[in-house]
Amino acid sequence: MLKTEIRKHISSIRAKLSSEQVIKAKHEIAIKIIEHESFIKSKNIALYIPHKKELDPRMIMQSNLTKSFYAPCVLQNKQLL
Repeated sequence: MLKTEIRKHISSIRAKLSSEQVIKAKHEIAIKIIEHESFIKSKNIALYIPHKKELDPRMIMQSNLTKSFYAPCVLQNKQLL
């Protein structure tokens, strides 16, 4: 399967989830990340801005305020800053 096909497939599955399912899944994923050895050892964490029903990284950020978090900045012409 091509990357674009995989994204469409996952998006269609995500679109079918109820609000309760989305909230529960986001919480479970965030907990797994927060408890993961790599996250615990890391000082600098790269994040993303969520789209539609994607995991919002704010819970992860708020779990440990001693880490540095970074997100990409996209300009109007779609170039990364």
